[in-house]
Amino acid sequence: RNLFYGQTISQLGDSVYFLVFLFMADHVSKDPMVVGLVGALQALPFVFFGPIAGVVADRVDRRKIMLFADIASAALTGLLAIYAWFSPSPAVWVLCVSAFCLSLINSFFMPARSASIPRLVAKDQVMEATGLAVSVQQLMGMIGLAISASVLGVIYSIAPEYFFFSAAIVNSLTFGVSAIFIARLPGIVPDRARAIAEKSKSIVANFRQSLSEFWSELASGVRVMRGDPVIRVALPINMVSNLCVSGFMVIYLALNRDWYGGSFTTLAWMEFSFMAAMMVLSLAVSRSSISRPGLAFALGTVALGLFLGLMSISRPYWAMILMNILCGMALPFVIVPLNAYLQLAIDDSVRGRVNSAWGMVTMAVQ
Repeated sequence: RNLFYGQTISQLGDSVYFLVFLFMADHVSKDPMVVGLVGALQALPFVFFGPIAGVVADRVDRRKIMLFADIASAALTGLLAIYAWFSPSPAVWVLCVSAFCLSLINSFFMPARSASIPRLVAKDQVMEATGLAVSVQQLMGMIGLAISASVLGVIYSIAPEYFFFSAAIVNSLTFGVSAIFIARLPGIVPDRARAIAEKSKSIVANFRQSLSEFWSELASGVRVMRGDPVIRVALPINMVSNLCVSGFMVIYLALNRDWYGGSFTTLAWMEFSFMAAMMVLSLAVSRSSISRPGLAFALGTVALGLFLGLMSISRPYWAMILMNILCGMALPFVIVPLNAYLQLAIDDSVRGRVNSAWGMVTMAVQ
């Protein structure tokens, strides 16, 4: 419950801030290259630090990892809000550095959170808990985008100098509230960490052992992924599909400017329609009995590709909204069953490494 509440609040702040961040990159530069650069810098930490984060999530109390990440994110976005107060149109380098640093923190948070869910709910509730987490993430995204489209849209039109500051300060506060709930969680010590602790009570010895075993543990996580029949097929599909949509947000922002005048409101409502559909379908998928997650993943990916292709001829605004809704209906079939499978089929001792490796490969392709 505490993890759920904390993430709900944090995701509300993220959803308010996410679109603003890309919008500001496009706004201050008017250059899709800059938007792509910011997106690349958001992905790089998952590539470089993902393997380390996975090993850490399998060796350190996952509650401590998430708590530290939330506090660090709150501090970073708070500093960004102070900067935005004095400089309403941020320099491109500031956007790039802050995007990289926030993703660096998140690269450690995500595998710890994913690996924690099976330890906090009963085994037969993991699918439902995963679906609930995904659907609420979309709900918060939907609410956040509605706030962005209305409140921030008004701020941007009336007092644009406070636009970036408002988004940054809201995100900082939500990270702080999330940290309060994370602090109330019980310790979530991985099975692997317990085994190491039983062998040696020395922190220095544990650290040295961690360094010496890092690569062997990383390799063992890769072997688990290669040996799993679902992951072995789903990972290449995931790589190809992510390669195909890697430039989507860059094109999305340019499309909004060229087709719909570049208004922040039109951009936010397009994302809102996607989030709303995904929220409803995530709840439905989480309560269904999907016995073949790999098949659901493959069919959902094909449907998503079809609807994204139709976006290229959906120039009327209502048609673009419709395509966003259809994409939101397809994506839960890609995400929910497979995420539940990853949490149930993978042993706790390697779960953090598998989750981080999946995220690392996804981000590397992007």
